[in-house]
Amino acid sequence: MRPNLVKTEERVSKGPEASEKVLAAYEFASAFDFLVRRPRTYHLTGPAPKEPPAAGLPVTLVGRIGQYTSHRRDRLAFVVAVLDVPAMGGVSLSWVSSAAKGKATEIALSTRCPVDTMALATGIAHYSRNGYLTLRNAEVEPASSAALEAVASGRILPIPVYPLTKGLRQSEVRSAARSYLRAGFTALKDAMPNELEALLRLPALVNAFEVVHGLTAVDGHEAQLLLQNRSRYQRRIDVERLWALMAHMPQLSATPPAALALRERSLDVLSGLTFPLTLGQVAATNEVFDDLSRPCVTRRLLQGDVGCGKSIVALLALIAGARSGAPAALLAPTEVLARQLHRGAELLAKQIGISTHFVTGTLGAPRRRAVEDYAARGDPAIFVGTHALASLPFSRLGVLVIDEEHRFGVELKERLMALNPHVITMSATPIPRSLASVLYVGHSVSSITERPPGRQPVQTQVVQNETKEVGWIDRMRQTLRKEQQVFVVCPSIASQEIANVTDTANTLQSHLGAQSVRVLHGDMDSKDIERTLTDFRDNRFGVLVATTFIEVGIDVPRATLMVIRDPERLGLSQLHQIRGRVGRGSEPGSCMLLTRCSGAARERLDFFARTQDGFALAEMDMHNRGAGDLGGLDQSGFLDVNLLALGEEATTIQRFLTRNLTSDPELWLDQVRFEVSI
Repeated sequence: MRPNLVKTEERVSKGPEASEKVLAAYEFASAFDFLVRRPRTYHLTGPAPKEPPAAGLPVTLVGRIGQYTSHRRDRLAFVVAVLDVPAMGGVSLSWVSSAAKGKATEIALSTRCPVDTMALATGIAHYSRNGYLTLRNAEVEPASSAALEAVASGRILPIPVYPLTKGLRQSEVRSAARSYLRAGFTALKDAMPNELEALLRLPALVNAFEVVHGLTAVDGHEAQLLLQNRSRYQRRIDVERLWALMAHMPQLSATPPAALALRERSLDVLSGLTFPLTLGQVAATNEVFDDLSRPCVTRRLLQGDVGCGKSIVALLALIAGARSGAPAALLAPTEVLARQLHRGAELLAKQIGISTHFVTGTLGAPRRRAVEDYAARGDPAIFVGTHALASLPFSRLGVLVIDEEHRFGVELKERLMALNPHVITMSATPIPRSLASVLYVGHSVSSITERPPGRQPVQTQVVQNETKEVGWIDRMRQTLRKEQQVFVVCPSIASQEIANVTDTANTLQSHLGAQSVRVLHGDMDSKDIERTLTDFRDNRFGVLVATTFIEVGIDVPRATLMVIRDPERLGLSQLHQIRGRVGRGSEPGSCMLLTRCSGAARERLDFFARTQDGFALAEMDMHNRGAGDLGGLDQSGFLDVNLLALGEEATTIQRFLTRNLTSDPELWLDQVRFEVSI
């Protein structure tokens, strides 16, 4: 089920059975949820074109449909009709089906669009030998009043093309949109307050719906903007979706009291560190401590470039929470990362006598019961773990840190958030500040932009035609002679179509020796993974061939060389995370991208090689690959690149909501309802 923008009961809408069928097919709970999803593209129609339509391209025409006729040839049936287009003449429409279905096809077409009615026909333009225009397998439907008005007025009507699902036809979806909008005009009310709409200089929502869903004709310029996804009417609907999302986030309503009141800032544990904090880490730590001092629940996004030191800030927050009398927890997406963070928490916590608990699904029954008992008592302690942490019977929780939040389901997070902890979300992928307010609505943002002292940029080079193995394998030999270590990353475990871990490891073992090379990937047993990583950290072997499993949570100070095979198959932000696994000790790191690509893909890799700024790479990733690469948005089923382009609007909405909540927390509740009465 798709997430609804607003609670279903606040947007009651019942329509004709056919329209309700469309909502059910898309799994939308209301007409609003359907109407704010934009069409995928448009076919443009209006007066007959002055020039013949180009062959092989889609064309949409309005005309009077003539008699349907059918005939059989071999095992096929052909149905034909003539569309009489004003100022253009007759255009042939043809449909092909199996011989057995020929008559049924003719009946279905004549029922859907009867003879002698004005019809809208869309199909691919073909020309016969004598130059006669034919639309093959055209989609036909009765022409709407808007289409007829467009023909008469000389304007352009954008015919929406929707993403289809579950056997729907375009004509059914268009009809549903028209039904809801026409029947609901008198009762339609903007969800967004008029004051905010004027502040953002937006057209009325009703007008935007009419244009975007093909009920109103536009001029040629606006029609082209619609095709380019740059129309102000499309932006109006996107902002409405953004408003509905932001206005209904739980943290924007009456904020519950926090389970924690910070008593001390816990900076004395820093004496046990072997490195000084950067100014960025100090600033972020103070911002987090300010949050923990507030009597109401707070939400903060802690982000920064690879290797900037986010983890120490999060660990200090856990220490502060536990010292203030409440349990604190850190949720990590993988056992490898959870173990590393637990080691850091244990190092700090033992200085002040606070217990730490490591929680995964593989805990033995006795240990599991002991951890559950401790969580149920609510005594001050630090819990670090994977998904299994959410099943602990916490009686209260003061601080919750979530690393890579997008990897956890909504229900899992809500179980922990129901305890009203202060929440700190860490982002392993830097997110441009203009997008952070959309991705993390209601969160304050702390960004760490500095590198730890002595950390140098990783020098990166693109190596073309990586089948010449001698060069990069020689480079690995040189690294091993210096008693330094090497990562080799492949996009696959065993696929023969791309570089894979199995074949790469076999090749390297034949050149470097079987004892020098091991493999690591997510399909391995957790004990084997931990043993391999421990041996690699202890320098018991020199080359680790892995998948992108090592993207986060791996810290091997002796590793100075990263080799990435077929890097064009990975996103820039992901490449940046992988590159950040080397150069974490006293020696500088380097990265080799072994590729066989050219053209735009090669240019993208060259951009990566010369760019060390993770925020710039995230911007480029969104531009090249879409928003799915940022924070796992492809898994969300809701946010898309259209909303991510609304950073400025998100900031304005956030300020508007904050102002209204300060004066009257209930004010906005009556302003966000949207009803269509039919």
